[in-house]
Amino acid sequence: MPGGRPARDHRGIGKVVALDTPAGLIRRTDGVTVITFIPSRPVADLGLAALPAVVSVRHGEDGQVSVRGTDETVGPLVALLARHQITAHRLQVTTPTLDDAFLHFTERET
Repeated sequence: MPGGRPARDHRGIGKVVALDTPAGLIRRTDGVTVITFIPSRPVADLGLAALPAVVSVRHGEDGQVSVRGTDETVGPLVALLARHQITAHRLQVTTPTLDDAFLHFTERET
């Protein structure tokens, strides 16, 4: 205890903008799960946008496909690729982090 003060005398500066577990804070953000991959052959006509919870699908000039959705999008996407015998090279699934939650709750419009 610095200066011999009991812990109950310590005060915070600022205000609480959200109170939850780390997982709860992450769930409360508007963050999306992003699935990126380079398909072994074109996937433009597979209907990726119709998969569960898909927000958007982007086809990059380098062949990379980026699907924005939720955790519920990942399984059906992988199953769809497998049904069409398409390999997802450099598959990456990115989910919201605690950093994203911090920014979500503390960003201020300027």
